[in-house]
Amino acid sequence: MSLSYPTPQRTARSASLYPKACEVIPAGVNSTARARFSGWDPYPLFIDHGSGAHLYDVDGNRYIDYLLGLGPMLLGHRPPRVTAAVVRAISERGTVIYALRLARTFTGRQKIIRFEGMYHGFGDGVYWSKHPPLEVAGPDERPVPVPQGPGVPPAIAQQLIILPWNDVGALRAAIEREGDDIAAVLTEAVMCNTGCILPVPGYLEAMRELTAARGIVLIYDEVITGFRLHLAGAQGHYGIRPDLSVFAKGLGGGFPVAALGGRRDIMQLAADGTVSIAGTYTANTIAVAAALAALEELRVPGVYEGLNQRCERLYSGLERLFHDAALPAHVVGLGPVMQVWFSDRRIRNYRDATRYASHSLFRRWWEGMLERSVLFHPHPFENLFVSFAHSEDDIDGTLEAARKTIAAMKAHA
Repeated sequence: MSLSYPTPQRTARSASLYPKACEVIPAGVNSTARARFSGWDPYPLFIDHGSGAHLYDVDGNRYIDYLLGLGPMLLGHRPPRVTAAVVRAISERGTVIYALRLARTFTGRQKIIRFEGMYHGFGDGVYWSKHPPLEVAGPDERPVPVPQGPGVPPAIAQQLIILPWNDVGALRAAIEREGDDIAAVLTEAVMCNTGCILPVPGYLEAMRELTAARGIVLIYDEVITGFRLHLAGAQGHYGIRPDLSVFAKGLGGGFPVAALGGRRDIMQLAADGTVSIAGTYTANTIAVAAALAALEELRVPGVYEGLNQRCERLYSGLERLFHDAALPAHVVGLGPVMQVWFSDRRIRNYRDATRYASHSLFRRWWEGMLERSVLFHPHPFENLFVSFAHSEDDIDGTLEAARKTIAAMKAHA
């Protein structure tokens, strides 16, 4: 007897949705375990929801579910106690490991350029040179890889090229020296893991030109900048298109969700199963619902303009207060990401921040603001974030707290 999966009459909507999904998602699914080449031929089922031991597809068919998300649904779908706990407390974390895997497969090369002072997750391949002690980090023009913590295999250093950020000369020299072995350049478009450091004029454009000329995959880590600076992230703000992009935090409004996307010819490696991009929790219903809702909020006309106006008033107000008090400080911000650097010179990269920014003055600034009910991280290598929920009254209150704090700092200088 010949059987046909799935029965076309019962799954017409799944059949119609599949080609649409393939237009925007490699293989039309969020995990290769759900792809046609994994047995879901000629198309996967599109599930509407689950409850207990049952699943319901978009055609209204009900199934007794023994797949159970490849195992983890041991309490069934949407168990009330677990669901309530998830609603109460959720965190997230993004990753770039898949992006690097795609880049290496696409180019046939192994080495990755990444920059001192940036953080791209805890994976062994990227947990290097975030904030290394300068005495072991090599010369300014050619840093050496330093693992950010114990347990990272030393052999990975051979696959990494660590560079100072905002230095076109260092990037050009590395590509001229080792370009045939370099699979990808991994970067934030704004350095957000050593305070807030903006790219110098022309730097991002030069990076795009240099990587494109040598067939190197340019990867933007937009975990922090994505959806904060612009609906299209930092790349939208600066008008530069990387080859691959990673998004997380801002995408779900606090829910645990991350996304990877980019050039069709690179993502095709996932679509045809050459590179496995799989995960038990990919396309999790709760996370995707949160992301869709967050994006709808961000698409409302005028929301970014209003946010940027409030941010600009905060930044310019702080700059004026520091200037009037003659304190060695300047505010660096782009959209809702900012930091105050207590330094008499501009900070261009991690080593500048380490050598020239006063941590003691920042500590006094933080303590003074906290005492006046303004909260942010006590370390200058973190950021101050403004949200769409911050009002004009919030900005006024912050500037008033800053005025009193700066006056107290000046009085005890």
